[in-house]
Amino acid sequence: MNSLFITIILVSFVVSIIASVVIMKKKQHKYIALAFAFGISAFILVAATPVVYSMDNQIFENQTNRFFESLGIYTLIYFIPLVTLINFCLIHLLDKKEEKEEEEEVN
Repeated sequence: MNSLFITIILVSFVVSIIASVVIMKKKQHKYIALAFAFGISAFILVAATPVVYSMDNQIFENQTNRFFESLGIYTLIYFIPLVTLINFCLIHLLDKKEEKEEEEEVN
């Protein structure tokens, strides 16, 4: 996979995680934070696809038969659910950690 794709995916992942943690802390509702993270990662990855294609359209055409590289122009869009799933797991762990801390404070 091209290093440009990996950079875009990692930026989307980091930005959506930071935004979801901030929303989680403010709203105390993990599904709102997850929806917000999904929206941010979808926006970044979908917006980056035509930008990357306009910079170098050969990047999508001269791919080998490896799975992620054979997706062509849909490579970045494919990662939206993967980034969302990872965000969900992290938000769930953060929520469990906060619940344990609240239980310890009550006791």
